[in-house]
Amino acid sequence: AMSPSQGVSVLFVCLGNICRSPMAESILRSLNSPVPLTVDSAGTSTYHLGSPPDSRALATLKSHGHSTTHRGRQVKPEDFVRFDYVFCMDESNLMNCRRVQAKAKQAKAVLKLFT
Repeated sequence: AMSPSQGVSVLFVCLGNICRSPMAESILRSLNSPVPLTVDSAGTSTYHLGSPPDSRALATLKSHGHSTTHRGRQVKPEDFVRFDYVFCMDESNLMNCRRVQAKAKQAKAVLKLFT
């Protein structure tokens, strides 16, 4: 993992990458972090590749002063090499991410349930 002075990288993961994870990404990205942050989100499924977030998710973000231009993508083994932390939105996402992580060469990411 990178030292805190270099920054911290975080990936949020849910099923379709159009509701929960892009919302979490947008909110973390907006926080005033004492260290440089790299933030992204992804899904475990291929249902919404390239799609913008769900209209309800966008409306909720907007009502709280947030926005996102994220497009849906699927989590891949390289994510576990690139990111320091991978936070999954539920147990099913966590199980699926463990399978993807197992395919990564030299995975460094801390994989956790986002609670």
